Amino acid sequence: MNDCHCNTFSKSAADAIATIRGLFPNDLHNRLYLVGGSVRDHVMGHPVCDVDLVTDVPGEQLVELHFQHVQGKSAPPIYFKSNSRFGKLDVTVLEHGQSLEDDLLRRDFRCNAIAMTLDGILIDPLGGLYDIPNKQLIPCSSQSIIDDPIRMFRAFRFESFGWRIAPELDTAIKERSWEVQLATISVERFSREMFKAMSGDSPDIFFSQMIGQSVGRCYLPEIFQMQEVPAGPAKYHGEDSVFTHSLNALRRMSVFANDPVVRLAAFFHDLGKLTTPQEMLPSHIGHDKAGEPFSRAVCGRLKLPASCVRVVAATNALHLVAGRWHELKPTTKLKLARRSLKRGIAPWLPLIVSADRNIDNPMPGWELACQSAGMSATDLGITSEALDEIPPSERQRLIEQFQMKHYMNMITRAGDD
Repeated sequence: MNDCHCNTFSKSAADAIATIRGLFPNDLHNRLYLVGGSVRDHVMGHPVCDVDLVTDVPGEQLVELHFQHVQGKSAPPIYFKSNSRFGKLDVTVLEHGQSLEDDLLRRDFRCNAIAMTLDGILIDPLGGLYDIPNKQLIPCSSQSIIDDPIRMFRAFRFESFGWRIAPELDTAIKERSWEVQLATISVERFSREMFKAMSGDSPDIFFSQMIGQSVGRCYLPEIFQMQEVPAGPAKYHGEDSVFTHSLNALRRMSVFANDPVVRLAAFFHDLGKLTTPQEMLPSHIGHDKAGEPFSRAVCGRLKLPASCVRVVAATNALHLVAGRWHELKPTTKLKLARRSLKRGIAPWLPLIVSADRNIDNPMPGWELACQSAGMSATDLGITSEALDEIPPSERQRLIEQFQMKHYMNMITRAGDD
């Protein structure tokens, strides 16, 4: 093995190692190895967050230390423990007769196949330390992708953060069809890589690579369908397909916001266009209404968090009317503000419209509408006695009337200023 000593620890790595040492008896410290992303992050000078360990300590002894056992279908046994510093700490137990080097060889990319002792000794049998400065993804072996095809999407996710796929990995992806094998792997694993990619500097690369490498149709057939559907009439969208238009919206949103949920919503904002009957193309009348239930179904199939499903569905439902902001009557503007506040996308809606239409400041005065729409009866000066005097069915209408009056006053003041 190639061993080298790490002369200095970042504060994050030093804190991580101190925490790990405190979780195990002293006599086990020399049998524990940090592996994977935590070592890569340490080498790159990034904070150490996710911690994975490899050990030859018997599982029974880890259970005595209050670790819980999880047995995968094909992977070695894993033991985990919740921790306030890391959230969760995973320990993989080497199988009988297996060495640390054997464990590193079965990993995805050489940059993730580096181990580190709790004394700072780096163990690098595959040369991953040479790949990290170049941000290059080289598979650990010719079996790396065959053993776990989800690693392709992990590579696309890494590309979103500025890494590049080496020729060896590109060849391994292209040399066979993967859909049958991928269909046997849970959609949650794909979605995890997709969602993480949305935090990258260039999240659009994830979807571009899926199309370019023609993989993942079993998980997200919609993006392949997007290629075949025009974005809209040529005078508005040129020759863009829904895929090209959505990718551009994602790129623009990546400049505006770091939130992965909002970025994903920007990419999925036109899913309703995939439901347009062929005879109506290139127009997409009513795609906003169709997009809400359709996007919920897509996100549900991907097993995305409920908060993400809600934002994507609301984006599909509201982006079209928000894009016509300048044409809307004050009553409609206030209604839109209420709907967006209720669905939790009020802070993002102008950015989504800007990303969709490639225009600056698409919804001037939006903050005033949201301020008025969010006011309660108390905020508006409506007494409880006044509300008690009218039927319960009429109370919301009264509040909305007062909200409208407040909104118009705010518009007038803003105009005077």
